[in-house]
Amino acid sequence: MNLEVKSAVERDPLKIGAVLGDPTRYSIYQYIVQSGVEGVTAQEMANRFGLHPNVARLHLNKLKEIGVLVAQLEKSSRGGRPGQVYKLSGESVSLNLPPREYRLLSELLCRALSLCGDQGLVALEEVGRTYGRQVANQVYSELGLPPEDVSVDTLFEGAVRALSQQGLQANISRSPSGSATLTLSNCSFEEVAARYPRFICHLCHGLVQGVLETHLAVANVQDKASKARGDRHCSYFAQEINPSK
Repeated sequence: MNLEVKSAVERDPLKIGAVLGDPTRYSIYQYIVQSGVEGVTAQEMANRFGLHPNVARLHLNKLKEIGVLVAQLEKSSRGGRPGQVYKLSGESVSLNLPPREYRLLSELLCRALSLCGDQGLVALEEVGRTYGRQVANQVYSELGLPPEDVSVDTLFEGAVRALSQQGLQANISRSPSGSATLTLSNCSFEEVAARYPRFICHLCHGLVQGVLETHLAVANVQDKASKARGDRHCSYFAQEINPSK
């Protein structure tokens, strides 16, 4: 069946816990995940976190050992010898005891959906859309104001917060014409998306649509870019986005 097999490190929660349990190391990992940078060097992390370069390199190598980072030699734009650049591996880690097989479950469900053809894609998008409305409504309920008394900017901030609660680093930019572009710098489902991009992209499209259309009038949300298809970010373009009446 060619199912993915876990590495020894992924099966060792004690090692994962020890590596990510260091506050500085965890902060470095969080920075790399959330900043959307393509890669970092030990010197860059040393400068940012006030460390000696050798200490920063030690932290980065520890993160590489548990599989969340990879390292490769790259030439600097300033010339000179190639240096070590650390990048996200696209792998996630789990500290569940005993381990849960959610990645395997996701893969099996995608395989089952593949038997449904286009009907499966439609179902995924509708599930994402319904869930997107649910999380957006939860965020807006915390404002304590009726939607008609909330500004469009606040609704956009709520949309970003709703997506962030799903582990997505979101940013929205608006144009004078009333359209908006939403960019996701990471993918919460990256491992599964790499194997089943059509399914995960339809699910995410529905999620974004649901979040944006909650108390906002949105016409024609279009996919513009996808990490699963090799782009740097996921990007969505929404036309005529205004407060719902």
